[in-house]
Amino acid sequence: MCRPDTADRLQKAVENVIGKGTHVTYELASADVTSVGKQEMAEAIAAKLTKS
Repeated sequence: MCRPDTADRLQKAVENVIGKGTHVTYELASADVTSVGKQEMAEAIAAKLTKS
């Protein structure tokens, strides 16, 4: 069964991680930020999902 709020929660988690800028891949990192791998970014997003 699909929960309507799932997409919203995922979107907010992604926006939060990107907004912080500390766990983003090189495509999303600014010049002064050290990028991380896709796995680390995914784990940061998953952590946000479990907290919400």
